[in-house]
Amino acid sequence: MYAIGNIGPRRGAVEAGEGSAVEQATRKRSCRAAWLAACATCSWLLLGPPLARAEEPAPPADEPACDGEDAQDPACQEVEATTVIVGKRPPPPGTITQVDAREISLRGARNLPEAIAAEPSVDIQQGPKAGATLQIRGFDERSVLVTIEGIPIREVYDGHFDISSLPVFSLGSITLERGIASLAHGPNSAGGVLALRVPAGCDGAVDASLYGGRPHDGALLLYGGRLRACTRLSDFTLQLGAGYERADGYVIADDFEQTEQNAQYHEDGGLREGSDYARSSVALLAKYAPRRNQSLSLFVDLIDSPRGIPPFEGSGYVRYWRFSDYDTALVGLSGVYGPALEDLSSSWGFLEVRGQLYVHVHRDELRDYEDASYTHLTTNPLAWFVASAYANESYGAAVQASWSLNDGNRLDASLRYNLDVHRQREIPVPRGGAQTTWTPFERYSAHTYSAALEDTQVLGAWRLSGGLGVAGLSLGTEEIRETSYAVDDRVIPAFEGRLVAECSVAEGLQLVAAAGHKVRFPMLKELFSNSLGGNPDLDSERAWMVEAGFDAKGFPVAGLEASARGFFNSIEDLIDKYRDAYANVGQALTAGVELEVRYRPLGWLQLLAGYRYLYSRDLDRDRPLDYRTPHRVLAGARALTDFGLTGGVQVSYSSGQQAYYFDTLSGVWIEDRLAGYVLLGAHLRYDFAFDEVSALYAYVDGLNLLGADYNVGSFEPRPGREFVFGLGGRM
Repeated sequence: MYAIGNIGPRRGAVEAGEGSAVEQATRKRSCRAAWLAACATCSWLLLGPPLARAEEPAPPADEPACDGEDAQDPACQEVEATTVIVGKRPPPPGTITQVDAREISLRGARNLPEAIAAEPSVDIQQGPKAGATLQIRGFDERSVLVTIEGIPIREVYDGHFDISSLPVFSLGSITLERGIASLAHGPNSAGGVLALRVPAGCDGAVDASLYGGRPHDGALLLYGGRLRACTRLSDFTLQLGAGYERADGYVIADDFEQTEQNAQYHEDGGLREGSDYARSSVALLAKYAPRRNQSLSLFVDLIDSPRGIPPFEGSGYVRYWRFSDYDTALVGLSGVYGPALEDLSSSWGFLEVRGQLYVHVHRDELRDYEDASYTHLTTNPLAWFVASAYANESYGAAVQASWSLNDGNRLDASLRYNLDVHRQREIPVPRGGAQTTWTPFERYSAHTYSAALEDTQVLGAWRLSGGLGVAGLSLGTEEIRETSYAVDDRVIPAFEGRLVAECSVAEGLQLVAAAGHKVRFPMLKELFSNSLGGNPDLDSERAWMVEAGFDAKGFPVAGLEASARGFFNSIEDLIDKYRDAYANVGQALTAGVELEVRYRPLGWLQLLAGYRYLYSRDLDRDRPLDYRTPHRVLAGARALTDFGLTGGVQVSYSSGQQAYYFDTLSGVWIEDRLAGYVLLGAHLRYDFAFDEVSALYAYVDGLNLLGADYNVGSFEPRPGREFVFGLGGRM
């Protein structure tokens, strides 16, 4: 988290197929004429009949490798947006940031929140039970799609998935598509899409490291190790990543003082109680690619992340909870097929078809203990349960086909089916000394069907993209303690749409504007929860969205990169927990500005800055949306020397948050206010290279060097000053 990522859309061009032929676009259009046409279409989209909701079409498959013997292929070279290229898949239109493997390493990130915390548009919320969750441009994790190798990582019941359990050491890139995301991702992505991918190629190296940190009372609270290796034999590539990390808790800030609000969150001698965890993961990618436009891949990712839940008080009762199990398994089989290079037309024709089958299985078990010893399960009558278990499963199939209709054109059609199944059970609190055991499973399921059609066209200095998506949500089962209940199994239709216009007005300067409509389906918990007021009559949230801005690279000064976006989102039928039941509470508004700048005045020095302003409002209740951060400011510098030493420093400011909740005991609404805070981090790494592949390296990361006492998303105290030291090698 020590530098802002590559800002703005990656420059590229619309592909007309696979191969290496490059030709200049022959047709030019004035920016004014194309802009008027785009605005007319945008007006129809925004002022015409309201659109409803859609679901997740096929994600893009692997990009072709551009390493080793492929590195000089013209298909792998970066080109200007006015060029029609037959070759590498270009970046999609829109607002996109990519953080590559080198940048992840230089940020000192060990998990996903640390890798993306430096993005101004991203807020990481922290809670004792939910863990780390995402907000992007004011949309929470229920409206943000996270995928790895195209497999959705989504907790299907309530949407809260602890993203800190996702390691990043074996990733090749993290792509953040925010704003009006491509319709190929479907609904539940109004906030954006975070796509994690393993490296596209293989250099045959083995990379291993050990690290430790968080010194406290003469011992290290944190330690771990990781291994990444790959091998390539003819048309086969095998990549393996494995890691383990254990923390015996974290130390809170020195200036932490208990107040009436935060006294419910306990600490012991400066150590946050219940903040321990153990994370292990293994990821495997096996790929067969006889030629550039033909491949078959199997991806498997297994994550085991049991952890403590820092204790908190509610209704006068201290809850000592712990996740004894928190396991995730992701399996995906994907394939790509297209004509041979010599059979591709440079102007029109079939490009490729991509397909994927995937499974995402998640299991967790939550236990409630009597006291801080964590040895005896509770018998307290104020407890909700002795133990609770979730079992979530997603099964999906997707297919995407692409054609080129003329020079500079790409037409994508996507289809997807998804089945989400949730099961839960609990051990009730014993009454009158009676023994209790697991109740039968409650079971809920839903089917989602979706289709999307998007077309992208290069017209001289312009690149225009537009499309429509249609989807349906159909509830499958509702079974409570072996009793099945009738559900409305009709297909609920939904629609999405978007238009994006990009214009290169000068060398290195591009204007961007977009408008669209996105939808979020209700979660299974919002529809069915018995204890928290499930409402099967909920409508979907609908967001009408516009944004505009620019991206500059080397304009007007060499070495300068800048990006700016203004955005406005009108949200209808907002789903919220109103009093004691979920409901569509009405309208909400989010709007703001994002600014990012990177400047390299010298070859070894890089300066960076970013700012995000967010205005969010619940219009019906005339108050801010809960736990949104209005202002985020980031600034930093990085030194990149030729002799292997890399250093970076970054400071960030996040303004205060506020939220409201309904107290069922007093019958009144209570306001939470969290203060703003400043965080300072630093990274220092030295690489001693033996040759082009082999090297030894050492690094140290400093987190929250000012020792700030801060909170995000709750009054739970966060870690104070931390240091992590690591040694590794590559051969």
